[in-house]
Amino acid sequence: MHHNPQVWKDPKRFNPDRWTAGFTPEPFSYMPFFAGARGCIAKHMAMMIMKLTLSVLAKNFDMEQRFDARKPPAINQSYAVMRILNTVDVHVSPFDISKTACICLGST
Repeated sequence: MHHNPQVWKDPKRFNPDRWTAGFTPEPFSYMPFFAGARGCIAKHMAMMIMKLTLSVLAKNFDMEQRFDARKPPAINQSYAVMRILNTVDVHVSPFDISKTACICLGST
């Protein structure tokens, strides 16, 4: 795929200039570390670490997404990696336990 002359102009030549601003590869034409025999050996560990990190953040912080209602978030799926088209800010504040409901089990 990365050396296919139907997708890339002069694919065997090292040409970093092909990645200049404004260049967008065709969807699914550039996928390093994606799958197969040459896939990234640490991708499963990386996903596990990301999930663990997010769970610790969710446990200790309140997170609220904020965006302009006139420009709601949209996802561009024409790339190998999806991209959000409009800005989405996340407001993070320390978790406030006083705002949670408490279920108390008392003895009868």
